[in-house]
Order: sequence, then C-alpha cells, then structure tokens
Amino acid sequence: APATILQLEDLLDDAESHHHVATVEQMIADDYRGISVAGGIITKQDVLAAVGGKDEASSQSTEREVRVLGPLALQKGASGDVGAPSVDPSAPA
Repeated sequence: APATILQLEDLLDDAESHHHVATVEQMIADDYRGISVAGGIITKQDVLAAVGGKDEASSQSTEREVRVLGPLALQKGASGDVGAPSVDPSAPA
C-alpha cells in the first residue's frame, strides 16, 4: 500500500505540473484539506484554481512518508510549487 500511495502522489505531481485540471479533480477528494506554508487551510477548489492557472511551472512532493494504520493510510510530506508566486490562497485578501 505505501508504494502505491507514493506512485499516486507522483501522478498527482505530474498532473499539477502540466495543468491537467481534470486529472487532479479526479485524484483529490471533494473534502480535501491541506495546510499551506503560512498555516492556512487549502481546499480542493484552491488546488484546482492553482492548477488551472499559468503561474505554476512544476509541483514536487518531498520528504514523503506513508504510514498504514489498519484500513487507513496516512501520507505526509512537503509539497513545493516551482515557478509559482508566493501567494497563500487561504490568506485574507
């Protein structure tokens, strides 16, 4: 299971890097919540908006670790967007 999850993360990074919004939409759960560098909450819609834009050049996950806990698997890691402006979508406008 951990290897499969890491392979899926690679596919997600590739889809994000190539602005494949439909692929990212299929891969991310509707109730997805992530945490931005600034500590804000990022939703699926935030991710789709970023992928659909033209600023992001590459997305890469690092420091990845998968832990299987019974029927669940938790994946943690750092995700970086190369070429994207430093804007936190969860920050107030």
